[in-house]
Amino acid sequence: MITIVVGNYNNERYIAETIDSVLPLAKRGVEIVVVDDGSTDRSREILKGYEDEIKVVLKENGGQLSAYRAGFCASTKDWILFLDGDDALDLEKLVEQFSLLKEGVSKLQYCLRVIDGNGEVKEGRVPSMRMGCMDEKRSLELYGEYASPPGSGAIYSRAFIAEVIEPLSRYNKIVAAADALLYSLAPYYGKVVSVDEEVGFYRKHSAGACGWVESTNPKEILKDARRQYFNEKRFVWNRNQACRKAAKELGIDFRVARSRMVSELKVLAALSGVRGYRHYRRILGRMVFVALKCPGYSLKIRMQSVVWSSLFAFPFGNRYKLFLGSKVFR
Repeated sequence: MITIVVGNYNNERYIAETIDSVLPLAKRGVEIVVVDDGSTDRSREILKGYEDEIKVVLKENGGQLSAYRAGFCASTKDWILFLDGDDALDLEKLVEQFSLLKEGVSKLQYCLRVIDGNGEVKEGRVPSMRMGCMDEKRSLELYGEYASPPGSGAIYSRAFIAEVIEPLSRYNKIVAAADALLYSLAPYYGKVVSVDEEVGFYRKHSAGACGWVESTNPKEILKDARRQYFNEKRFVWNRNQACRKAAKELGIDFRVARSRMVSELKVLAALSGVRGYRHYRRILGRMVFVALKCPGYSLKIRMQSVVWSSLFAFPFGNRYKLFLGSKVFR
């Protein structure tokens, strides 16, 4: 019924743990394919120990979407789950979702519990927004995205992947986060089913994964927030371009906002030092509008949005406000 494609690049510390988390499913008819995307660490040596139990695909480094494509080509089942090489799944909860994989569904998505680099469960889950409370295509058009987990939190139909993987591969310029390409097009190929349950574990590493550099220096935090802002703008532009070109080739009327909701509100707070005060205030106003109007945000997120924007209403002492925010809004 389902193929789990594990994408790996230099995850020697975690790849065995990730494979072991899903290996028992091989006895239940689940196909497991591991794609190593040109790792330069000990990953391939570790994978040799699993070659008798799973499919192992070795390839030159080409980015996450190329690893998805290689895993898909090696798969044979009707449903595909792309699991990151440092994440893990709760097997029993995952099996419970199989009954929801029906004709007409292009994507099944569920929540992931956050763990740190040592595997300790942390507060929070992804996505932080409530899923399934708004039509996904409408949300893309208005807000640039819809509530969706990272790649490990979704199962896609084979028919959908077969349609989009080649066009996306031709136009994609995103090295990582290729799951954003798939989830953006999934609503156009069937129903997106959302499950409000934690079915797996999403690993957030210490440096950068939660949006802040590990520093107590306000200048460093401000610098990192600016860097993330530009990375976000570049990522969204590349995603939109790839999806628009692929959609045109596929005959899809794909519509998406030029910017996407950023739940990491602190990134936008750095705009006062990036684009000027007038542009900055307009963006803050947009942020408040989205956080208050868009379905799915919790009351906590809505309140954080208002407080955060109030703090940055005037461009004084922003580096110290960012420092405060890095501690309060983690």
